[in-house]
Amino acid sequence: MSQIISVSRYDEIIEKINELIKYYEKALENNKYSFRLANGDNINLTFPRNHIAHLLGVYTDKLKAAGIVNTSSSYDVLKKLANSDLTFIGIKNTNKGFNIDSLFSEHIDHKIQIFNEILKVRSDDIYCIIKYCSDRTYTTGEEKENSDYFIIRKHDKYYSVLGIVKSDKINDYVPVTSRMYDNYEELKEFLTKVAKNQEITYPVNFQIENYENGYYTKGFLKLEEKIELNKILKDISDKFGSIPSTNRDFIATIERLLNNRQKSYNYNSILSLIRDDIKQRNIIDIEEVKDLLDEDEIPNELRLLIETCNDFICSNYSNNEIVGNSYSSIQNENANLKKELETLKQELLKFKEENNELKEKSTTLEEDNNNYSRKLKVLTDAYKSII
Repeated sequence: MSQIISVSRYDEIIEKINELIKYYEKALENNKYSFRLANGDNINLTFPRNHIAHLLGVYTDKLKAAGIVNTSSSYDVLKKLANSDLTFIGIKNTNKGFNIDSLFSEHIDHKIQIFNEILKVRSDDIYCIIKYCSDRTYTTGEEKENSDYFIIRKHDKYYSVLGIVKSDKINDYVPVTSRMYDNYEELKEFLTKVAKNQEITYPVNFQIENYENGYYTKGFLKLEEKIELNKILKDISDKFGSIPSTNRDFIATIERLLNNRQKSYNYNSILSLIRDDIKQRNIIDIEEVKDLLDEDEIPNELRLLIETCNDFICSNYSNNEIVGNSYSSIQNENANLKKELETLKQELLKFKEENNELKEKSTTLEEDNNNYSRKLKVLTDAYKSII
């Protein structure tokens, strides 16, 4: 749909862009987003200056091609527009044949509206991420897109799409396109074009850093969030022929479940041991519990339970009075004494090593002294003979 840009319309657009650029330079320019996806891919995303004009829907290359500006930096051109160094009248005076209508995207209002949100990438509003491979569009007949991933997010009343491509470094990506869809029906048209035969996934953890502004945060998706995202992936797959790809996340989740199951089994074994020892009034062996737990340290709550049980087993009631110190306190004191003894042993070994070194040095010095004495005697005898 063609648009007609009048002077007032031009000024309205430029005024909004100017405010967005100020905010970008102040708060968003140095943001770096890192995502680990459920399919195993890693994404490091930044928003360099020379990609901002395109995200805003300003075609600075057309001003360069028309000879109106002579800089190679699209951001410098954007700044000239925002700072009113390039005005509607100024552009027309420089090149009367230039069509200002073509300077802005027909979706300029949408791009301006979502610009700040697009640059504030989050994980809690992710709808899905499409890993886009243009070679897989051969069966759809659709025009190929210039993106490696599409990050689709659901906002309060609309959907946004951010297309990104790989930069020069491994796993580093930059934006190439931003889009806004007012409702799900509009988003469906987009998914129909790009989602067929493509992998769809979601982030399992994320990190945002901006060291210039002293900001850093990281987070992980909860299981409840993953369930909802997997339902969305299934729905997209059913409707648009996409391929859900969550293998890495599933492996990690299953491994955690197996570890938790093993821990649960270990704890059951420990509880059985404690129960049997209490029945037989045997002292619960801390080292045996450590072996069952397969960990270096026993959790504090479990240790307190064992100490209480041991105190109960060893308690001796006489006229309703508990005798002396508790077993656990004696055991703890004994353990501390063992540690101190081990420390003293180590210190003694260290002193012995130092003593042996000193003895070796003393022996060496004694040998050197004997050598010097013999040499001195030879010199002395020679001197006396000369005299």
